[in-house]
Amino acid sequence: MNKANEDIIQTPNLDQLAADGVILKSFYTQSVCTPTRASLLTGKYTIHLGLQHSIVQSGQSSALGTEHRMLAEELKERNYATHMVGKWHLGYYQRKFQPLQRGFDTFKGMLTGAEYYFSHVARCEFPFYEFKGSTSGWGLDWFDGEEAVWEDEGIYSTDLLTQRAEEIIRSHSPSGSSVSMEGETEKPLFLYLPYQAVHGRLQAPEGDIDRFSHVKDKNRRTYAAMVWKLDQGVGNVTKALKQAGLYENSVIVFTTDNGGDPVFGGNNWPLRGEKGSYWEGGIRGAAFVHSPLLEERGVERENLMHVVDWFPTILGLVDRVVGREGKGEGASFNICNSSSSGTSISGSSSSSNSSSRCITDNIDGIDQWATISHGAPAPRLELLHTIDPLGLDTGDPFTGTKQAAIRQGPWKLLVGAPGQNIHQDKWTPPPNWAPPDEKGRKPAVAPLCEDCKFTKENFTTGVCLFNLKDDPEENCNLAGSQQVVVTQLLARLEAWNATAVPAHYPGPDKRCDPSLHGHVFTAWGEEETG
Repeated sequence: MNKANEDIIQTPNLDQLAADGVILKSFYTQSVCTPTRASLLTGKYTIHLGLQHSIVQSGQSSALGTEHRMLAEELKERNYATHMVGKWHLGYYQRKFQPLQRGFDTFKGMLTGAEYYFSHVARCEFPFYEFKGSTSGWGLDWFDGEEAVWEDEGIYSTDLLTQRAEEIIRSHSPSGSSVSMEGETEKPLFLYLPYQAVHGRLQAPEGDIDRFSHVKDKNRRTYAAMVWKLDQGVGNVTKALKQAGLYENSVIVFTTDNGGDPVFGGNNWPLRGEKGSYWEGGIRGAAFVHSPLLEERGVERENLMHVVDWFPTILGLVDRVVGREGKGEGASFNICNSSSSGTSISGSSSSSNSSSRCITDNIDGIDQWATISHGAPAPRLELLHTIDPLGLDTGDPFTGTKQAAIRQGPWKLLVGAPGQNIHQDKWTPPPNWAPPDEKGRKPAVAPLCEDCKFTKENFTTGVCLFNLKDDPEENCNLAGSQQVVVTQLLARLEAWNATAVPAHYPGPDKRCDPSLHGHVFTAWGEEETG
């Protein structure tokens, strides 16, 4: 997990889980938080959710629509106890959009995208929102169920989330069944654990920061401590599974929700780009699956996989093993999603020879369990990275789209600048670290290469094509020499775009100000009637 930085950031628990499991080398997310979480929990591309443009801002009347059935709802229908611990960031302005109304039995954590790790306060912000630079807009964003929790002030959020996850795991019997107070009901467990770490804001306990005093860059030093605390949390959750007798019947999956942000200590070297961009550094995520039940362990998979695939992969696994009719023994099924370090799943699993399939209608994900577990032929040949029509200009030739990216086999096509700005296209090495080769990158097919550079003149119309098998670092733009491939992929983008719903990205709403609601982040939009 950490080969390029093992002398800087230590992740012993994650490294051990990955080494003993299946490492996913070609796993992709969206470029920022909300879209990845929405796709994870629905199995749908963001163009089918209306969330294809940026995140849900805390000062915005926007949310993942209730017409989209979520993973927790599906598992609850399959008689699972469903718990969420961590960061929501899928909209909260009306109560119906919050975790307890989206299939979760319990919730502890935060509703917005970023808060302070010790005080648990956040700000109702929006780009260029008038609250910025003022004292307004601040409030507590820390809940147990729907109740604000003030007494956790001063306790590091990563530790609090780990502790709650351990409590939930300990509440289950060795068989993996959740027993009610009356002892009448037995249910398997689904735990969604999306840590805030290692998202900005950059904060960690001083003692843990001191552990990395050898890291000269201040932001990188704090980031290293945040990663360390996350790793310890994953280790403690894994230990709790073993102590509860659940580990042998568990599957653990770990994935990021986007690439690292160099401004906040993250790094994606040697990949190009960063969080917020559709360069490889913004969307190719560290991911692995760990389980005693995997047919093959200690291996790497190169199969193309997207975050939408977890939805059918998890439900397919549950349906094959437990069965929707309640057949089989109770089992644990655990999923943890971390803002910059990933998603982890623990659950009932079995080796399966069934072919990959979409087990729910109208989703974009593909069941990849057979490929993960025993190396069956890869079912995914294409994935849509994004089609975002909300750009900064008009008149580009691709049906009004300002930013689009698609992958088919080794080919990746970019249309329009693949970032939040044209400056997110760099290869950024870790601070105070120089690669053996100062350039570090060599074009795969030098005579055919063109520079892929988006400027203010072409940031909505530029087209770049890369062969990622030969050129994973996106040095060599082949759009000029591979025009047939470009035409084919543009046609695929047109086909996908024809299925898209309009992007929902409303302006700021002053009603979000927590000072209007007891200095707490809570539902503030009017509920729809009729």
